[in-house]
Amino acid sequence: MTPGINATVVSSAGSATLYLELWDSVTNTLLACAMVSQADQQFEGRVADSVTNRQAADFILKSWADNLVNHLKAARSRPL
Repeated sequence: MTPGINATVVSSAGSATLYLELWDSVTNTLLACAMVSQADQQFEGRVADSVTNRQAADFILKSWADNLVNHLKAARSRPL
């Protein structure tokens, strides 16, 4: 091995797919389902390591969580 610093430069940290089902626990009825795939696009041309990979995953998961909260708030505000 030669001395030096090695780095891996990537165009993306990867991608993830979320599959979500909401069920009524009393009637066992499927209320809603969703599937979304998202690839990381923030780290193009950056060095990949555990920190940048975690940041990419956190960004994707936070965007999904925010989206779910917004949809649940909208559903809750609708009259029955």
